[in-house]
Amino acid sequence: MGTHNHRTLSLALVLIMPLTMTGCWDRIEIDQRGFVVGVGIDRSTAKTVTRETSGGTDKYAGTYQIVVPSGLRQGNTQSGGGSKAYFNLTASENSMHSLTGKMSTKTSRAPYFEHLKLIIISAEVARTKEFADIMDFFLRDNEMRRNVKIMISDGRAEDVLNVKPLSENMPVNYIESTSKNKRKSNFMLPVTRIGDLHEYMLTQESYTVQKVSSYRDGITLTGAALIDGETNRLLGFLTGEETQGLNFLKQEVKGGIVETEMYGSTVDLEVERAKRQIKVDWPPGGKPVFSVYIQVEGSLGKSFAKLDLTNSPTLTDIEAKLGAKVTDTCTKLLAVLQKKYGRDAAGLGSHLRENHYRQWTAIQNNWEKGDKLFREVEVRVQTDVKIRRIGSINANEEGRGS
Repeated sequence: MGTHNHRTLSLALVLIMPLTMTGCWDRIEIDQRGFVVGVGIDRSTAKTVTRETSGGTDKYAGTYQIVVPSGLRQGNTQSGGGSKAYFNLTASENSMHSLTGKMSTKTSRAPYFEHLKLIIISAEVARTKEFADIMDFFLRDNEMRRNVKIMISDGRAEDVLNVKPLSENMPVNYIESTSKNKRKSNFMLPVTRIGDLHEYMLTQESYTVQKVSSYRDGITLTGAALIDGETNRLLGFLTGEETQGLNFLKQEVKGGIVETEMYGSTVDLEVERAKRQIKVDWPPGGKPVFSVYIQVEGSLGKSFAKLDLTNSPTLTDIEAKLGAKVTDTCTKLLAVLQKKYGRDAAGLGSHLRENHYRQWTAIQNNWEKGDKLFREVEVRVQTDVKIRRIGSINANEEGRGS
């Protein structure tokens, strides 16, 4: 009996041991991976027919920014004669799958997307249905993370990835760091992540994406790209001031400056916090009327106006003037969304869905489409500004210092 048990145990060990000795069948050594940190997608300008697709001219020109580990160890060596921390690889193909495959034939290290930080789509591509197809490709990739940032370039995406930053060792690091400067500027959108984009696509809500433009050896993120929620196509770009109004309406302001004119001089408010409340008056059988209340607090920045800030009525006048400026900026943004584009990127429909669901279900199909109710609804904006601290003032009384 003991011999039988011993044989059974030995047979079990023989069967189990090979399972414990196997490795990952699809393992790729780390030094054989090409770590892609940035991707730029443009419309291809190639006129030739490729043999690597089913035929026809190439649709996409892709630029992949790939890390050079040895360059990272040396730091930023652009001025020191060492190797760079990255290289850009460009190819043209007829589909995103073919583009990734073609990239693999041009580098010794296969493209690997698990460390991807940024995807830039050119405006030319974003205006077509292919924008949704490209996003679908990245969303389905099992190497993709949900916090990858998405931007739309006003110009070619390749040019943005080819900028030569002075303070970072890679263009992608420079662009990504700049995109987080929301506390210094309210003329740019918050970071747009691919996970956010996926939610917008599922709900078919119109939305905005961070805009990026290249100039000389740098970039600017002022403004926003407006996307149609039904077709997922770029409709146009919002200006910096319009983007500021959108940020206030969506409660996305974390800092930045609000400027106004007083007595022929500029007065700056350094925003420290901003809140927004929305109330809806919905008469039976009528259209909803929105009342948006915005509260802004901050400190008074440098002013060249000759104002006596020890005088309470003067501070009250400045607060009123700054409040009127915010209200005017938001009102102008709403006019652009309602009259020019007819798209609710301000999220008023989302507010109705979350807070007035039963009434919303009756009109949701006619909000941006059908009867296009969004174009006609009334939105009243009221802003209350409070100055908590007085900053550096050049002159605060007429004749002081004379």
